[in-house]
Amino acid sequence: MERKSREGDRTVSTFYLQWHITNRCRNSCKHCYIENKEKRGPEPDLITTDRLMKNLQEISNTLGCGLDVSITGGDPFLHPQFWEILKRVRETVDFVAVMGNPEIIKENVITKMVDMGIDRYCLSVDGFPKTHDYIRYNGSFRETIRAIKLLVVSPLQVAVQTTVSSWNINEVADLMDCLYGLKVDRWAFSRYVPKEGEEFDVSAEQYYNL
Repeated sequence: MERKSREGDRTVSTFYLQWHITNRCRNSCKHCYIENKEKRGPEPDLITTDRLMKNLQEISNTLGCGLDVSITGGDPFLHPQFWEILKRVRETVDFVAVMGNPEIIKENVITKMVDMGIDRYCLSVDGFPKTHDYIRYNGSFRETIRAIKLLVVSPLQVAVQTTVSSWNINEVADLMDCLYGLKVDRWAFSRYVPKEGEEFDVSAEQYYNL
């Protein structure tokens, strides 16, 4: 898709791609769209990566736009060639984000991403401790806040995403205050998209009011 962003007084077109490179993940979140994380499915190799980067460069040249790529999964760090894929993406595009889990975030991992020129790290917070841990696993909220506190003092931008559902809709406004209080750079929320055959557990009216 194409979107508009502001760069000083100049409007710049940016082609944005969120690239899912693996189903592998050690978490088992209740709202995850990946049903079987053990069934890995096809994963891009370096040949596929090079082909995609070439296609993106052609898009950039044709449209005269910048390139913004977010690497995600599953947990993208569990792809066996994650760092090499990340390196090749960084060499091609203008802005690179990693959308991952908090458990991998240690000072040495942050340093490696900074040295590679990665721009942003994105993770999820879906409520305060009881709610977030119910959706993910016991202790996940504590682990996520630990990771955020390491990230916000690094050169990386820090983004947090919240999936709005009946589990957490009453916490979202206070959660926003909490996250910006931790000095995250950006926070976004989106409505839970149910699996096929399920209905939204948050009505359009509830979401609008939020």
